[in-house]
Amino acid sequence: MKKINLYFRFYKNNFAFPLALSLFTLFSLGFMPLSVMTLAATTLLIWFYQKFINDKKNQTLYFYYNLRLTALKLYTFLFFINMIVLISINIGIKWMF
Repeated sequence: MKKINLYFRFYKNNFAFPLALSLFTLFSLGFMPLSVMTLAATTLLIWFYQKFINDKKNQTLYFYYNLRLTALKLYTFLFFINMIVLISINIGIKWMF
């Protein structure tokens, strides 16, 4: 239970930009594969920015590293939870119309 809370703590801090951009793509174009690609690309951009530009010494994730959570696990969790939200919203849109 402790690790799930840590995953959701990381998710709470980093979920907004990829999800918002992919939802914008979904609502404006109505094309699910493009919004999934947008979600994947923005998640990778956040990882790239945080790893190479913002924190060159990788000190922001030490809290998670000390509790045996790697950056790959954290960003994979971020991607899959956003994917679940995106798919459920897409199903809701298709079901409504």
